Amino acid sequence: VGGVAIAAGGRPEDGAIVVWVARDDGDPQVHVGHVDRRGKRTSEIQLTTTKGDASDVAAAWTGDGWLIAWVDMRDGNGEVYATKVDRELNRMAREERITNAPGDAGDVSLVVQGDKAWLAWSDPRESPREGLADIFTTTLHTRDAKRAGDEVRVLATAAHSRSPELALAGDGAMVAWIEEGPTGLDAPSAGMVARLDEVGHVVGRPGVIPMAGHGRATALALGPAADGLRAIIARNDRDDVTLDAVGIALDGTAGQPWALLDLDAPGTFEVALALTGDALYFDDIGRSAADHRVRRAALSWSR
Repeated sequence: VGGVAIAAGGRPEDGAIVVWVARDDGDPQVHVGHVDRRGKRTSEIQLTTTKGDASDVAAAWTGDGWLIAWVDMRDGNGEVYATKVDRELNRMAREERITNAPGDAGDVSLVVQGDKAWLAWSDPRESPREGLADIFTTTLHTRDAKRAGDEVRVLATAAHSRSPELALAGDGAMVAWIEEGPTGLDAPSAGMVARLDEVGHVVGRPGVIPMAGHGRATALALGPAADGLRAIIARNDRDDVTLDAVGIALDGTAGQPWALLDLDAPGTFEVALALTGDALYFDDIGRSAADHRVRRAALSWSR
């Protein structure tokens, strides 16, 4: 009920963890399962036990274990928490409360480099009643999941900012997100990107991720490249859903976008994206509306 996160270890023998939220006696709690190099489950734990709905899980490998972050309602509203487990899923740190603000945080994203992690989330603290969020970031120590820097609002806007995605870029990171206008297919909605330094502060001005045609940006995915990042954006335009591709330089400057493919799904379809290397994974509708499937596309980024 709170999404699923998967994070591989550093070597094949480390396997990977799968993190999810399940209802235990009606109370959603965070669970963690370990799988080996063949995908076979080897162990599972219930990570949280405090009463309060949990959601929006994220995970990342740290070299000796995994950082795990999630949103927890134990304090009366949705706050971001984080902790760390080792290869055997033993807890290596206490549960650290990362945020303390009105409104319900969500859409947690996490990346790690060396002894530091960048954490991003969507946060409506400036307008908790309306639920219009901005994107916030901070950094964590990988040894104990404690905050290493200040909370930073990436960009203050009147629109609803959601679904942040983090990726490493040089000595820092980049965060991309959806800037969503009012409900409706013709309402403006765009992908945005900002560069973060080593302490999680914004460098320069956030910019728009261009699309290859008219439409609303509804989802995005990031992947690393030698000269920056690669981004995939889902563009919904009335009766169509198109996936666009664009390169982003290390300074946050976006290149020329191009259209990859059209989905079979209708324009109201909310596609999920995952980009790994030269492979793009996404969900789509088959020959009938009840026929949902996951597709894979192999990409060549040279133009």
